[in-house]
Amino acid sequence: MTWITPGRIDPALDALVEHHRVHVGELRLHVVTAGEGPAVLLLHGVPDFWYGWRFQVRALVEAGFSVVAPDLRGLGGSDRLHEVEDFGLDRVLVDVLGLLDALGIERAAAVVGHDWGGQIAWLLAMEHPDRLRRLAVLAAPHPARIPAMGRDPRQRLRLAWTRGLHTDLVPEWVLRAGGHRALRALIRRASSRFGAVTEGDIDLYIDALGHPESTKACLDAWRSFLVAGPTLLKARMRPTPVPTLVLHGGRDPIVRPRHMAPGDAWVPTCQASLIDGAGHWPHWDDPDPVNAQLIAWIAAGQNDAWDPVEPG
Repeated sequence: MTWITPGRIDPALDALVEHHRVHVGELRLHVVTAGEGPAVLLLHGVPDFWYGWRFQVRALVEAGFSVVAPDLRGLGGSDRLHEVEDFGLDRVLVDVLGLLDALGIERAAAVVGHDWGGQIAWLLAMEHPDRLRRLAVLAAPHPARIPAMGRDPRQRLRLAWTRGLHTDLVPEWVLRAGGHRALRALIRRASSRFGAVTEGDIDLYIDALGHPESTKACLDAWRSFLVAGPTLLKARMRPTPVPTLVLHGGRDPIVRPRHMAPGDAWVPTCQASLIDGAGHWPHWDDPDPVNAQLIAWIAAGQNDAWDPVEPG
């Protein structure tokens, strides 16, 4: 298997990471690992692949943690999938649990999720709190906030663009037309920080996500979440005892910051932090404070005395 990034990324990061194909049941995931120590699982959003954590991997390793960063199902170097139903959050959660089992990780030091990966992380913490010591969620509102988001006119306006995703094949054509012009623009504009996304980075994203099946997978992940995600999360929502850090960009154009905090009833131990000036990718826009908060939060969890409560 030829991976996308070797020889094409920062040499120090390239030398640090190792690439694997891991069977997690019905499919194989491309997984990047680095470092030694308690494991931190990084779950990317959409459109993205493991490289979206490029600013976090080295910082976590230097802080004494090992990193596990998969390409989630259907994306990047993981096995291709073809149906919207393949991207249900419950099926992605099975992949994540299978990955932890395959790597022998009984309990991760932390799970960190962004965007779509953040919703998977919430579900993991609610249903399997025994598999992680700490949780960190970036730009992904807690499921309990979804009804309030639906009643917020300004929030609905921010998500108006998602209506076009239900037009079969048209969004795929738009993203891929003209040498992936629209997909290139989407990645280029994902960060508000000058230099966070280079032209070389954009080329990597086109190679990872520009294949017809990969582009469709990005859109199908959104389609699945919009159609079935809120119902599934509502049915399976429960309080979690996992101490949680919520990080949100103050200039997030997709989710209003007012919807970032879950509330004590759902997450009794929660710390919410607004990253001023950052957008929907705060870990790209302002990586230094994000990394500092992540590392401090995860490190503190190594001394946690709480016991996971079996979901009921």
